[in-house]
Amino acid sequence: MTDPIADVTTSIHETGVHVRVTGELDMSNAGTVGDRIRAAGTSTPVDLDLSDIEFLDSSALHMLQQLSAAFDRDGGRLTVAVAPGSIVERLLTITHMDAYLNIRESQPGT
Repeated sequence: MTDPIADVTTSIHETGVHVRVTGELDMSNAGTVGDRIRAAGTSTPVDLDLSDIEFLDSSALHMLQQLSAAFDRDGGRLTVAVAPGSIVERLLTITHMDAYLNIRESQPGT
């Protein structure tokens, strides 16, 4: 499914669900993208790959905070993959969201 300015793909693996978001995350699509990630199941392990995100705003950061809280509450595990030096990594660091999100490094296009 293609959301305005973002593409979300989901695949199921033995270890959990992999959700890859590419493009831009902002107020026009953060709610829809968040709903798609929640649909994967907040009581299961979900690897959220944001390594190819080109832009995100405060709506996207809020969506990530809400997702983290939902996974914590429901007993799942949300891991956020970010490319080193990317806009996502920088924003998560600046906002101190890296202190409570489970983050792993990834390379764009992987």
